[in-house]
Amino acid sequence: MVNSIVFFSILTMILLSNMYVLAIKPRTLWPYFVLLVVALLIGSLVPMSSFLSLPEAAKMIISCSLFYIPVFFAGVIFTTAFRDSTRPDIDFGSNIGGIILGGLSEHLSLVLGFNHLLWVAIAYYVLAAVLRPGRRVPAAVA
Repeated sequence: MVNSIVFFSILTMILLSNMYVLAIKPRTLWPYFVLLVVALLIGSLVPMSSFLSLPEAAKMIISCSLFYIPVFFAGVIFTTAFRDSTRPDIDFGSNIGGIILGGLSEHLSLVLGFNHLLWVAIAYYVLAAVLRPGRRVPAAVA
């Protein structure tokens, strides 16, 4: 049941982020990077034990919202960056490299704990925001 909820939540957030990008067509990613970092900060500061006393439905909805909202913002960032990419093959490969690095970094949770692992994620996203190449400039119309 837990795995089903996790997969459903992640896929739902990815779908919602793609639909959001299609509808809103964001031009700049900085607000989404800021919202992503804020969401991760909140997730790192709220102890998971605070959800234990909630009723089952509220426990599932609130905890999934808290921990999967960052997936939405990351999806908006990826989808918008991929949409605007002039080298989608390189960008997609870089995304896969980031997935591998994130998966390897997950082992740090044994040393840092889950909430502190979010600080590692924050560091990666801040680096991604700072090192992100500029947007493509549309070709001039003749």
